[in-house]
Amino acid sequence: MSIGKNILPTLPALIPLVAAALRNEIVTSRHVLDTGKLNRPIKIVLLADLHSTRHGKRQRNLVEKIRSERPDLIMMAGDMLDERRTFAPAAELLRYAVKIAPVFYVSGNHEYCIKNIGYFFTAMEKLGVSILRDEHKTIEVNGQSILIAGADDPELDRFIPGYKQSTAMRKAFSGLKDDGLPKILLAHRPELFARYARYPFDLVLSGHAHGGQVRIPFLDRGVLSHTGLFPRYTSGMHSLGKCRMIISRGLSIFPLLPRVYNPPEIVSIMLK
Repeated sequence: MSIGKNILPTLPALIPLVAAALRNEIVTSRHVLDTGKLNRPIKIVLLADLHSTRHGKRQRNLVEKIRSERPDLIMMAGDMLDERRTFAPAAELLRYAVKIAPVFYVSGNHEYCIKNIGYFFTAMEKLGVSILRDEHKTIEVNGQSILIAGADDPELDRFIPGYKQSTAMRKAFSGLKDDGLPKILLAHRPELFARYARYPFDLVLSGHAHGGQVRIPFLDRGVLSHTGLFPRYTSGMHSLGKCRMIISRGLSIFPLLPRVYNPPEIVSIMLK
């Protein structure tokens, strides 16, 4: 009884700590990267791992966060859909996103768990979304040329037996040169950073790890991802040679799998 009497008065003080740990409001993480290849800055908003989560009515909360950053480009690094949920939240986001800035998209593993994903990809392209599947495009942004590339997810072998991402990337990107053209790669899985860094990309944008699902306060370490406990790549900026990689902690919310000290995020990147 005495132990219970001592604990009960402390419970109200724990409520704010628990609320902070389980916070699900979207936050914005910001990075600045100097490529040495631009005359004027370019702002990118990175989104990943929505998993058909809805943030406010018709994605109002998420769209407002994106719009407030005034991006030149919006990059989506996969798993915006989920085979266990309706497509509607992703479709709502895309309809608004294409009105804010050009949208580029690569698949994640969950897109290829959806049997009729081809139908949704076609609908996305009709909205004006550029889906990059082991290919690259040179576009003009703020009067400057920039190369945007996308690596399809290895899960594509569900639809194309024998598909290998490493082989497809070699065919698509082996001709790229380390020149004055800024190059960005969208690729869902950050654990394959060493593969991506073989090519002359200045920046890789990824997701997939969900921030480690549970993050350790103060240490800012993710606890768990698809690659196991305490994975190396779960969020933030990383370097390998001349290449940088920025990872989104994602936007998904699953009631039965809470995010702990790991609120959903959009990532705002200023290239200078």
